[in-house]
Amino acid sequence: MKKIKNFCLPILFLVLSVGFVSCDNSGEEPQDPMADVQGGTNNSVQSGSGATSGNSGNSNSGTSNTPVTGTENGYAWVDLGLSVKWATCNVGATAPEMVGDKFQWGAVTTSGSYTTEDPYILPLEMDAAAVNMGGKWRMPTKAEMEELVSNCTWKQKVIGTMNGYEVKSNVNGGSIYLPVSYDSYSVGGNYWTSSLSQNTYSYYQPYSLSFGPESIKVVTATNVNNRGSKYSIRGVCE
Repeated sequence: MKKIKNFCLPILFLVLSVGFVSCDNSGEEPQDPMADVQGGTNNSVQSGSGATSGNSGNSNSGTSNTPVTGTENGYAWVDLGLSVKWATCNVGATAPEMVGDKFQWGAVTTSGSYTTEDPYILPLEMDAAAVNMGGKWRMPTKAEMEELVSNCTWKQKVIGTMNGYEVKSNVNGGSIYLPVSYDSYSVGGNYWTSSLSQNTYSYYQPYSLSFGPESIKVVTATNVNNRGSKYSIRGVCE
C-alpha cells in the first residue's frame, strides 16, 4: 500500500500542474480591447451633403481616413483631404443641390459686370465667395480646382429633380455635390476659379471648371471673351 501511494503522488502532482497551465493559457493571443472600434463605420459619408459620421474633431485630414466637417462664418465645409476645405453649397444656395447665384468673372453681385482688369488671381474685393460668404471664404484657384478634379471620383447623381455630380475624395472618402449650373434638364456645369490665364493665345481669359458626361476638366476660353458668362461659384477656405 505504501508503494502505491508513493507511485500515485507524482502522477497527481503532474495532473494538477497540467490543469493550472491550461487555465493560464487558453492558446489564443490577447485581444486588443480597441480592435473592434478602429476603422469601419468612421469612413461612411452621406452622399451629396458633405456630412460625415466620423470623428469631426480630427483636423488633420492628411493623416486620417475620416472626413472632417465644420463651419466657417456660418457656412458648412467638408475637408476632402486636399489643400483646402470645400463649401457644401454654392454661393447663394442653401442646399447642396441648389444652383444658387451665378456671376460674371470678377463681379460680386448677380447683376454686376465682369472686371476688365487682368489680375493673376482675383483680389478679395472682386471675389464673389469672399464678399458674399465672408470670413475666410474665397474662390478656388486653378490649381485647387485641378486638385479636386484629379483627386476625386466624379459620379453623376440626381438629388430631387436636379442633375449634378457627387465628387468623392480618393483621399478620405469625404464628398461634396456639385449641381449643374443651369436647370434640371442640363447635364453639365461651369464653375469659376479666381485664376486668369497668362497666355496671350487665350486673350487672358479666366479658368473655369467644366464638367459633363464627356469630360471633367479645368479650361479657359480661346479666341473669345468669356468673362461675361455667368457661372456658379463654390467657395473654399483654409
